Amino acid sequence: MLSAWSNTGLAAPLKALIEDLAGGDAIVVAYVRSPVSGALSRMQQSLYDRTLLVPPVGFLHIPMLQMLKTEFGERLQVRPFERSQLVGNDIVKDFFATFLPNVRPPSAAGDGAPLNRGLSAEAMAIVQGVKLRL
Repeated sequence: MLSAWSNTGLAAPLKALIEDLAGGDAIVVAYVRSPVSGALSRMQQSLYDRTLLVPPVGFLHIPMLQMLKTEFGERLQVRPFERSQLVGNDIVKDFFATFLPNVRPPSAAGDGAPLNRGLSAEAMAIVQGVKLRL
């Protein structure tokens, strides 16, 4: 799984790695957030590395999805990253249930708690304020 991956220059190495690991029958799954959800997620991720929030920008998934479609064609599966539409409201549980139904997900994915909980916009503002004071 690649998260927030948008470096289209890695198309050939990524395809070579996938082909080496799984052969020609591998599928590639892209979970895509809505523009608003994606902007909030990128802003949240920026707080892990920086003090200031990065401003929202355009829909960054389009170049990555175009590259994946070019490289993998019909083997590309695009799914919405909307917790209410995911199996168990969790991306890991959804991936295993949808694409690997005969494989048990990692034990942490089965305990009922979300594995990747996001921060609200209010919480991000508080974190930024605290980081600016440190």
